[in-house]
Amino acid sequence: MNETPQTSARHCDQINQNAHSGSWHLDLGSQLLTCSDEACRVLGLDVGAPIAFERFLQCIHPEDRPLFDRAWDAAMCGKSLDLRCRIVSGGQVRWIHLRATFKGDASGRPRAADGTVEDITDLKRVEQALNVMRGQREELASHVPGMLYQYRLRPDGSSHFPYASARIQEIYGVAPEDVVEDATPAFAALHPEDRDRVHETIRASGQSLALWHDEYRVQFPDGRVIWVEGEASPEAMPDGSILWHGYIHDVTSRRRSAEELRLAAKVFAHAGEGILVTDAQAHIVNVNRAFTVITGYAREEVLGQTPRLLGSDRYDDEFYQTVWQALREHDYWHGELWCRRKNGSQFAALLTISAVPDMQGHIEHYAAMFSDITALKQNQQQLERVAHYDLLTGLPNRLLLGDRLKQAIGQTRRRGMHLAVVFIDLDGFKKVNDQHGHAVGDKLLSVLSRRMTQVLREGDTLARLGGDEFVAVLVDLPDISISVPILDRLIEVTAQPVPIGDALCEVSASIGVSYYPQGEDIDADQLLRQADQAMYRAKQAGKNRYHVFDTEKDCTLCTRHEGFDSIEKALANGQFLLYFQPRLCT
Repeated sequence: MNETPQTSARHCDQINQNAHSGSWHLDLGSQLLTCSDEACRVLGLDVGAPIAFERFLQCIHPEDRPLFDRAWDAAMCGKSLDLRCRIVSGGQVRWIHLRATFKGDASGRPRAADGTVEDITDLKRVEQALNVMRGQREELASHVPGMLYQYRLRPDGSSHFPYASARIQEIYGVAPEDVVEDATPAFAALHPEDRDRVHETIRASGQSLALWHDEYRVQFPDGRVIWVEGEASPEAMPDGSILWHGYIHDVTSRRRSAEELRLAAKVFAHAGEGILVTDAQAHIVNVNRAFTVITGYAREEVLGQTPRLLGSDRYDDEFYQTVWQALREHDYWHGELWCRRKNGSQFAALLTISAVPDMQGHIEHYAAMFSDITALKQNQQQLERVAHYDLLTGLPNRLLLGDRLKQAIGQTRRRGMHLAVVFIDLDGFKKVNDQHGHAVGDKLLSVLSRRMTQVLREGDTLARLGGDEFVAVLVDLPDISISVPILDRLIEVTAQPVPIGDALCEVSASIGVSYYPQGEDIDADQLLRQADQAMYRAKQAGKNRYHVFDTEKDCTLCTRHEGFDSIEKALANGQFLLYFQPRLCT
């Protein structure tokens, strides 16, 4: 039923009595809206007579119209209207807050609505400003390496976090809303061994209002443990509570790095290898205890010096430039280096140098680690000598002879020269051993090896194969005739008597010679066999002489000699067995 003008007037009087917001009345039958002066001002409508409800609807911001329609339909179904939306009036956009209650007729159908309207534009601006500030705060908090927070300890002992940034999830594994009323979930995440101490430090900070600072562990449900550090400033509140403003951040990496540094310091101090560290200009900034033990220099003596104080005279500047070039190109160098101790003695060092860059990739330090391998080098040299040299005479043995002969063949081929392989067997040496003993025989071999070595030229090689057999390799022969005087001299010096104690030892030499190159390609082993065969021919010819291998004449004898060698080796290796059948006479 439509209201009469008198009724509408009474509603307007009631509306105008509202001092804080504009009032309005809507007759749903006539669709006339009656507004107080304040409501007209808020809505941007003309003050005076009622207006059509459609006129009001046209003021609603197009983007908020769907929202208004849903709220209005819900109110028509019995719900109260409580809506914030925008209106457009006079070209301006304002925010309003609409409230209304609906009255129904006897059948319950809505027939009228009474409500208020309030201009909340300024309030929305404040809210928007606050939202901007909150957004800026959260944006700032999101870039802080940790969580920002406010923590309140109430007088009754309970506590909560009035504010916690989103990173509380990373620190404690809880969301900000989980602790806004009660801080228990955050404290439950503390490591059991640290929980009581953290509570105590907070209590002490609250009593003294001193800055709170602590470092402790947080344990997550999956067993993962992190270290965190917190710092907060306390403030006494009027209600007796204490409010802290602070931050907490994850320091697990820092703790791990600190532990690694402590471990590195222990390793540096107690390492068995010498360690020295220089700056980018190669001035020593630190050394460890092993450095002092190995070099004899005290730490204070080398600080500010360069590693050149350890340099020996075995290397030239070009070698050191090679080392620096490797460091510049690869940031690393590894090798063996002879160094000098403080007392002047030298030692062999197995050395590794590494370039240490800074955060920008520029070289900041050089770190060198070395160990004294002098004893190892001496043992290595001794083992190499045992492996390649005859212990009695000090001459190269069969193994080293083979290597040198192969090198000599290659050198001869490149230079277009000749070489001679001289196989020397002493005549009468067994008799000396039998008459005077092996000690005298060994001394005789030593004397003769020195004599033969003096006969040879620089670059030639004399080796002992074993027993009384020697081999000489004569290199760089422009012509094979050059070797003849050397061969004669070898025969001469071996035939000279050698006094050893009371004994006067006399032997001679049977020498076989083979030359390279020959008409066909030949290797080192073949040259040795040829010289060996020629030596047998010298013995057969009367000893104390030399014989040059002739391919055609010595072919048959070579074959027989190789057969004898095979039989001798088979006997030595036990490859012959004698079987016999007893014969019994009955």
